[in-house]
Amino acid sequence: MASIRMLLLVVLAASVANTVYGTRAPSRMLRVEGPPVRYQDCKLKFGPWPPNLPKGSTAWSDGQHANMSSFLISFTPKGVKGIETEWVSFLTKDKKTPSYAKFAHGTITGRMKSKTVWRVNDPNNMPYVRVGGTYNRYGLDSISFFDSNENQYIWGDFENPASTHFFSPKNKGYVVGFFGANNKTHLTQIGVCMSGPRR
Repeated sequence: MASIRMLLLVVLAASVANTVYGTRAPSRMLRVEGPPVRYQDCKLKFGPWPPNLPKGSTAWSDGQHANMSSFLISFTPKGVKGIETEWVSFLTKDKKTPSYAKFAHGTITGRMKSKTVWRVNDPNNMPYVRVGGTYNRYGLDSISFFDSNENQYIWGDFENPASTHFFSPKNKGYVVGFFGANNKTHLTQIGVCMSGPRR
């Protein structure tokens, strides 16, 4: 039985190694459709919030990508449980053939979810341009995103939020990646990679 478990771990490690290459691998990549994706750290980052790693949490970074193609968030009236994102990335060896990489952090199961999907071939695609929210000493209390039309989408405990608010700065382009932390059940910390202003 022990040898079978070891073999499964080796196979799993080989599978991850075949889809991500570079200096470090992103945390909890669910799958990649297309060529292997090279990990690239954020060039322009803001956060994380809260600034200190909450107790019992594990930090992660998904790196920087091209465009977000889908965003799913799982939440309760008391907080943020987890996020699942899919990105189109040109961080492949030929830099021409895109890959679609999907990541998940926290808990994405449950009845209260919200999912948004965008057309990745749209040159004006700017899914989210800012992130905000509230946090307490245990981690994120609520989280909100702003689109390019300044529409705000809020999830979590927005009726009785914690007193500490945060917002990423304006006019920094659009969100191209996330980093943060989670514990076994909740997303506890979030930071954003931004594209930089469009010229």
